[in-house]
Amino acid sequence: MRIAFILLFIPFTAFLQKTGKLVLSGGDPDYYGYDKTEFAVYYNEQILGNFDKEGFFEYSSEQKGPLTIKHPDFLPLHVEDLNISKKNSAQSVFITITPEAEQIILDKFKAEQSITCTGSDKKDIDVFALDSVPEFPGGNNALSRFLSDHAIYPQAAVERGIVGKVYIQFIVEADGSITCIKVVKGVDYLLDREAFRCVKKMPKFKPAYRKGVPAPCTFSLPITFNLN
Repeated sequence: MRIAFILLFIPFTAFLQKTGKLVLSGGDPDYYGYDKTEFAVYYNEQILGNFDKEGFFEYSSEQKGPLTIKHPDFLPLHVEDLNISKKNSAQSVFITITPEAEQIILDKFKAEQSITCTGSDKKDIDVFALDSVPEFPGGNNALSRFLSDHAIYPQAAVERGIVGKVYIQFIVEADGSITCIKVVKGVDYLLDREAFRCVKKMPKFKPAYRKGVPAPCTFSLPITFNLN
């Protein structure tokens, strides 16, 4: 019996090449909700590719460094120490947003609040002449359950241990609809946005009454974010 041997010729360099991973870990991309595939990696001013959806980018030992991570809204980051091990080490990198881009995001959030002011003007509301105040359908217990069921603690806020109480104010119109939602005392961009989002999803309230007739009224609501 003859046994045939098949020899595969694999370039020796294939055994020598190692790979490592960069990880967009935490930092401003997560905080401001950016798509991680928007971040590009450069080597000697030549683009190598983009991070994947999970924030990973794999590079080889051919790239001696430094690698540069770029995004139009973020400060370029130069990764000098490319520590490639046999086990494909993952190296965390943190990107910082530019002050200009951060201000644009905060201004957009303020504009988003202003857009909700499509009903009554607060200056025309007389809260002292009311027979009753607005009420969430089912009362305060139902309101607490709604917030518990709908509020999603932002993961970036969890990682940073951000807690606090966001004060929201809005107008309950005569038909029970909610307008002019505004963060009057915030804690942090992430928590403020989530509180605003929850209020926007609320159903119609039972309106306030003035002389037996439904009337618009301002309503203040504290929303607490606690990790305990």
